[in-house]
Amino acid sequence: MNPLRALPALSESRARVAAAAVTLPVVAVSAVAWASPASAATVVNVSTAAQLTSALANAAPGTSIVLADGTYTGQFVGAKSAPFSNPIKITGTRRAVLTTGSTSTGTALSIGGAQWRLTGFTVTKALNGIEVSHSWGTVIDKVEVGTIGQKGIRLQGNSSEAVVQRSYVHDTGLTNARYGEGIDVGSSVDNWAAVTAGKPDRTNKVRVLGNRIERTAAEGVDVKEGTIGGTISANTFLDAGVVGWNSGDSWVDLKGNGWRVVSNTGAGAQDDAMQIHSIAGLDGKQIPGSGDDNVVRGNTVTGGVPGYLIKVYKNSDNNTIGCDNVRTDDGDKGISNRKCTP
Repeated sequence: MNPLRALPALSESRARVAAAAVTLPVVAVSAVAWASPASAATVVNVSTAAQLTSALANAAPGTSIVLADGTYTGQFVGAKSAPFSNPIKITGTRRAVLTTGSTSTGTALSIGGAQWRLTGFTVTKALNGIEVSHSWGTVIDKVEVGTIGQKGIRLQGNSSEAVVQRSYVHDTGLTNARYGEGIDVGSSVDNWAAVTAGKPDRTNKVRVLGNRIERTAAEGVDVKEGTIGGTISANTFLDAGVVGWNSGDSWVDLKGNGWRVVSNTGAGAQDDAMQIHSIAGLDGKQIPGSGDDNVVRGNTVTGGVPGYLIKVYKNSDNNTIGCDNVRTDDGDKGISNRKCTP
């Protein structure tokens, strides 16, 4: 039985969460000093899986791939790179649907190059939804990712300055709840050998902004050790981190360094709304910076969270827990197990 299907209804909390939804402006990715001469934009209209596969293989700086409404079945890969000034784009409506055909098979869309813009379309019925790896500056905007076997959106392999904004991520972990994060940032220390040649995965300065994240078996947003300086802001969570397997029991799990988690709202979690952990390396020693120097301010829990709004675990230091975090429910444990800062 899928454990997500046994969840109790939270109709009142759902209404409060929906009323608190925030609309954000488009975030511009900051330019970095690598660039190449801009080329004229090339529009490629596609309507079949074969055409999409070809368009991705032949993409160049300035290419804009436009998806016609319809279903595209396959495991699609974008490996080319572009400069900030001339990104590669994939756009479509929510009726343009990418799928592998099964929640037990493959990743629907993998991006392995720099400066992609993914806008508007839907990803569904795949083992994993969208994976961005060894990229830089990729933006995922107004995309729907749902009905997924494991992870909805995964950003890893030093994929810095990525943005996930104004998107709807829902119903993840349907096949394997243990790896059912809505948005997964970085990679765990035991995967660094495979992902980043044994060094910390510096998927840094990632921004997760203004998304709806609902019914994720594991964390709504899981921030792995090694990542630095990201922002999670103005997101709305509902029943995120509800199964509790593999410690996936909260909306947000912070194991990185120097992150800001601000102005989020929601209801429903297995344990706490948010958690901060310090993670040990393979040698048993704490990874420097893991779970340190994070800021958690202005967040609101409206119901369905039995634990704290933000729980800070041992060996996590110098975190700022704002006194402006709020609970409007009758949760037993209050705001935090640590003293708040005005």
